[in-house]
Order: sequence, then structure tokens, then C-alpha cells
Amino acid sequence: MKRIFYVCLALYGLGLGQPANEFIQGNAAYQAGDYQKAAVHYQSAATAGYQAFELYYNLGNCYYKLQQVGKSLLYYEKAARINPSDPDLQHNLELARLQVVDKIITPPEFFWQRIGRSIKSALSLDQLAGFLLLWLVLAAVAVIGKWFVHRDPWRRLTGTLWMPLVILAALWALFFFVRVNQSSHDRAAIIMEHKVSILSAPSDNSTEVFALHEGCKVRLEEKSGGYVRISLPDGKVGWAPLQSLEQI
Repeated sequence: MKRIFYVCLALYGLGLGQPANEFIQGNAAYQAGDYQKAAVHYQSAATAGYQAFELYYNLGNCYYKLQQVGKSLLYYEKAARINPSDPDLQHNLELARLQVVDKIITPPEFFWQRIGRSIKSALSLDQLAGFLLLWLVLAAVAVIGKWFVHRDPWRRLTGTLWMPLVILAALWALFFFVRVNQSSHDRAAIIMEHKVSILSAPSDNSTEVFALHEGCKVRLEEKSGGYVRISLPDGKVGWAPLQSLEQI
């Protein structure tokens, strides 16, 4: 409840009174078990431009209760981009994914890919930026201490730590900017319709190459008319109608 209070307080502080009212009404409806009404209020807050972990998480919960797995996963994924390490979110994500018909086989990952994915699932971009700032400050303090402090034991301590801290800050900066680049090109989407025919070309007359179902996560590649080229982790590609999916 404290988190919800601070969210509403922040909304009012930013001059977003209407989204705050919608969020409060959504919470009241959710507590009363009226998930349809709660989803309407939460959706109004989201449509007004408000973005927050609590809002997306609650929306995902509402749609999960309403058995709308596509919308549920859409908003859980949005919440995960803000706070990927939240245990309740991860639990609900796994439950929602079990409802998806399509079971996409992911190819084996290299060791460094597993490490990167683990960090990505544990820390948001804001958290990564915070750690980067911390390492940079510590590295700067150590370098200054190494060259400008002449008193022991600080000189010995900074003389020992400055190089590891500089290397750590450089590696963290590299990883951070790789993540920023990945996020800017991460055009993922969720299938919203019960079943979608994935076509060989962006045309109504083209051949169906495979089918996907509600809740399946895909990567967006390019648009052509009313179609978008999508790809899956297992290497499959094809064209889906734009209205059949929503971008995360």
C-alpha cells in the first residue's frame, strides 16, 4: 500500500491528477474483485501517458484474472522493463506464459550470453546506470587518491584498488551502452488474437508458413503496408497483420 500511495503522490506532484484518480479507482475496483472495471481505470491512466511498474503490473494481473493472456503478458513485459527483478512479477510472468499455446524452442546460448541475460533479467536500465555512476565515482576517487594523497594507509589502499575499479567501471560502461543499444532496437511485440496466420509475404494472397497464438512474443523486423515482418528465437520468420499484435 505504501508503494501505491507514493505512486499516487508522484502523479499529483507531476500535475497528473486525472491518471492518479484513475489509478486510485482502479485499485478500489481491484480490491473489490471487479477486474474488468479495474482494467478500464488502469488502461485510462496508461492511455493518458503515465508509465509505472505498479500500473503495468496491476494491469497484467487484471487481464490475467479476465483470462486475456495476450494483454496480460503485454503489460507484464512492460512492467519487466521497469523492474525486471521483482519476484512477484517473475512468478506471474511464468504463470501467464504457461497459458500460451506456442512453445518456442530457444537455441543454446553461449556463456557470455547467459551472463548478459542474467544481468538483464536482474537489473533495469536505470539500475544499471546507477551502478555505473557508483563505479565511476569509486574509480575516480581511487585514481585521485593514488596520485594526490600521500598519507598512509589511504595511499596504499587507493594504490591497490584504482586499477581494478577503473577496469570494472570500463566493463560496466561497455555493458551499459550495449544494453542501451539493445533496448533501442528491441522491438518486441505480443500476439493479441487467438490465432494468427503468419504469411510468406505481406499480401493477403500469400501462403501461410506457420501460425501463432495469443500471448506469443515475437520480434518486429520491418513494416510493409498492413503487415509486419516478425521473427522468432528459433529462426522462423514471416509476415503478420499489424492489427494482430501490440508492441511492448
